Amino acid sequence: GVLHTPAGAQVQVKVRDPEGKEIASQQVTLTRYGTFTLDATVPKSARLGQFGIEAVKFAGGSFLVAEYRAPQFRVDVQVPKAELTAGDELTGTVIARYLFGGAMDGAQVQWSAGRTTEDFAPPRNAGFRFGRNTWNWDDNQPAHDNGAFASGQGAIGRDGTLAVKAGKLEAPGDRAARYTLEAEVADVSRQRVAGRASLLVHPAAFYVGLGATSLFVKAGDTLAIPVIAAAPNGDRVDARVHVTAFLRSWHSVRKRGVSGIFETLSEPVEEKAAECEVQSDQDCKLPLAKPGFYNLRAEGRDSAGRLALTTASLYAIGGGFAAWQQNDSNKVEIVADKTSYEVGETAHLLIKSPYPSCRGLISVEREGIADARVVELSGTASTIDVPIREEHVPNVFVGAILVRERVKDGGAEAGDDPGRPSMRFGYVGLKVGTGSKRLKVSVATPKAEYRPREKVPVDIAVSQPAEVQLDAVDDAVLRLTGYQLPDPVSAFFPDHALAVTIGEPLPRLVRRQKFGEKGEVQPGGGGGMGPSGDIRSNFVTTVLWKTLETDASGKAHAEIELPDNLTTFRILAVATTGGEKAGAAQTEVRVSLPLLVRPALPRFARVGDEFEAGVAVHSVKTFDVKVSVDVDGLQLTGDKQRTGHVEAGVAKEVRFKFKAATAGKATVRFRATAGDLTDAVQETIPIQLPVEMEAVAVAGDTTATKTEGLVPPQGVRKDAGGLELSLASTALGGLREAMDQLVEYPYGCVEQLSSRLVPFVATREVERVFGQPPHPDQVVTDTVAKIEALQAPSGGFLYWPSATCPYAWPSIYATLALARA
Repeated sequence: GVLHTPAGAQVQVKVRDPEGKEIASQQVTLTRYGTFTLDATVPKSARLGQFGIEAVKFAGGSFLVAEYRAPQFRVDVQVPKAELTAGDELTGTVIARYLFGGAMDGAQVQWSAGRTTEDFAPPRNAGFRFGRNTWNWDDNQPAHDNGAFASGQGAIGRDGTLAVKAGKLEAPGDRAARYTLEAEVADVSRQRVAGRASLLVHPAAFYVGLGATSLFVKAGDTLAIPVIAAAPNGDRVDARVHVTAFLRSWHSVRKRGVSGIFETLSEPVEEKAAECEVQSDQDCKLPLAKPGFYNLRAEGRDSAGRLALTTASLYAIGGGFAAWQQNDSNKVEIVADKTSYEVGETAHLLIKSPYPSCRGLISVEREGIADARVVELSGTASTIDVPIREEHVPNVFVGAILVRERVKDGGAEAGDDPGRPSMRFGYVGLKVGTGSKRLKVSVATPKAEYRPREKVPVDIAVSQPAEVQLDAVDDAVLRLTGYQLPDPVSAFFPDHALAVTIGEPLPRLVRRQKFGEKGEVQPGGGGGMGPSGDIRSNFVTTVLWKTLETDASGKAHAEIELPDNLTTFRILAVATTGGEKAGAAQTEVRVSLPLLVRPALPRFARVGDEFEAGVAVHSVKTFDVKVSVDVDGLQLTGDKQRTGHVEAGVAKEVRFKFKAATAGKATVRFRATAGDLTDAVQETIPIQLPVEMEAVAVAGDTTATKTEGLVPPQGVRKDAGGLELSLASTALGGLREAMDQLVEYPYGCVEQLSSRLVPFVATREVERVFGQPPHPDQVVTDTVAKIEALQAPSGGFLYWPSATCPYAWPSIYATLALARA
């Protein structure tokens, strides 16, 4: 829960490519905020894929290197309301606009609608529970629905929209359902972008709410539970509600199995304990006479006869016997009264003890034991309290070990000695909110839209002095991977695993154990526009990457110089203090022009290709626009200038004919002019040679000389390629590259290390026989040492260095490899 900043520490940072090869390594010094920045160049020859970055002994991460074409437009889907009711029509609007603001008339659309059920609670009704809240595996609840609902296609209109009708809405299982309407749009340059929107469908015109009383009530008392009916917007409505309380108990018997060992079987039984019918905004009184587990069912119907159903559960605690579910494990279930807690609250925990009375060791644990105490428990439904402290953020575990001495009567153990000394143990995980660790961060610009090459002032505000990492990235690129603003609090405070184990020998003494089926779940586990003659050629996706430090009031300022991209830039700020608080925020700015050209070029061409390419012209007004093209490295086979009629807000494609004659890079410059408005853009594309590698191998023998004929393939180019001839006395001449792979591959597990060692040793023998220069012995020595380091005290071999148990097959393989070496 408490973090300390290693200010001034020296950290070795390494960057590796997808094959594990190190491409950068640098030692950095942490700032007083515990941060560092590093620029690492990805080689042009590097493989595409996931690259890894590691701050040795501190942290690690990854980033993707990929070929991509940034989208130049965005697709948004709108629905008329965020919430509807079962039986209503599902309609929506697809809006397709270029990132600089223009509409996309005539663009083709494919759309689909899907749904999934979820939980919902009307707002402004804190203190009440709505919907199905029972969580027991045997409640026979309807399964959550998740699947397709409707699909179709259409075209974007001149206003940049398409209306969609998908049919009547449903709410499967009397649950709220989330419907998602998704649309994919293709523009004139055949690029495709998708967008989506969702809405919530309610099963009825109102929800029944039950007062969120404590999960624990006292047995023998009358439960007065408030009952309300609330519309989805939170407004109270008048309705008749019927509430029933069912007491759930488990009938358990011991049955002798085929092995002669007794096993416990438990079956749930429900009986109606109490019921009432009230008008909403009244209390329903339910006498709960016995301790145990109760299911509450509240239902009402709206004017259309649709069912509004809410279920909830609670425990009646106190003296007396509650028939909990029994099994033959040594675990005991612990139930928390809330799903999460804030610092300063107290967690109330129910222990489902199988003993009428016993002694319990209660501990608060995570990396170690933070607190422990011994308590006396009376009854099978006792509770304990655990205060939540700052160091418990973001989660903590509470464990209980119950011990009972030998008893003459009322023993609960299986076998022929039910009263023998026994124990039970269990854990429950408690989530603790991170609100106390979060900074308030805001980032803002004076206006939302700018021109290429303009400067954008950015103001950052943090709730206390902090260091801020500020960056501005083309939103089109971020949308390719669904990138979202990072949450540093979640990174600093991830859920921790329990690092404490129980070493209690009593359950393992003398008696035989019955083990459950594999996979069986056991309880208790818890565990800018420049001058008119400028050509836009400076296209940058990341226009800002800067580390700032706020002043004493938490304020900071930066300035962004925009490139020539016509797009939307997302400005992101991530802040951290010298302590353990962090936060993040973001905003957007749009870059546009009143008249613009957007190239639609192929990604590459080959020598000899003839193709058409051009630009999409956009304008805020209706114009006759002249478009001209100028090229280097390509031949223009048609007109150099064309004139087209461009309507306001509608993209117009203007195409030209080209031929690729020579290899290299081709530069294409387009310019559009309408009155005093003009825009020009320049792009380059690679022109590749249509060549391929051809390899031929022949074999034979001779004691003097021998002639082999070579037939050149058809279409050999004189300006590229060549002939490479290699001779070898054996067929092993091509083995060198394979051997280099054995040396360079970043092996890690025992199977990979053994698979390297066995062929390497064999190949070393071949190299000696044929007089080839051998690979160094250090490879064998290092591999043998790594395999030996994986050997466990038992003699077997671990699969990975982090493993704890050896495995038979890799142990045999590792032994073979070591013997060969």
